[in-house]
Amino acid sequence: MFGVLGVLGLTLVQPTDTQGFLSRDWAPATGELWSTMAMLAIFLTVGSIWTALAYQNAPPALISPLDFTYVGFALIWSWMFYAELPNAGAAVGIVLIVCAGILAVSGGVRPTPTGRA
Repeated sequence: MFGVLGVLGLTLVQPTDTQGFLSRDWAPATGELWSTMAMLAIFLTVGSIWTALAYQNAPPALISPLDFTYVGFALIWSWMFYAELPNAGAAVGIVLIVCAGILAVSGGVRPTPTGRA
C-alpha cells in the first residue's frame, strides 16, 4: 500500500535533482551488471536455504539472534564501499545484537530451581 502511494507521490512531484536515485533516466543494464545480479541471486538463494535448514535443525532461540549477523556485514560493506561508519544509535544496536548472539550460543540465563517437586 505504502509503495503504491510512494510511486504515485513521485509521479505527482517532479524532483529538480536529475542525478538522484529515483529521478535518473533509465540506463540499460550491461553484461557486468547482469552477472553481478546473477551472482547476488545465487548467494541470496543459498543463504535463504541454509537459514531455513538451520531453523529446521536447531532451536530457533539459538538461530534467531545469529540470523541478524547481516547487520554486521552491512556495517563492513558500508565501510568498505562507501566509507560510512554507523552513528551512535546504530553502534548500540549492533552491540546489543552481538550480545544477544553470545547469550544464545552460551545457553542464556537459566532460571534457578524453586525447590518445589
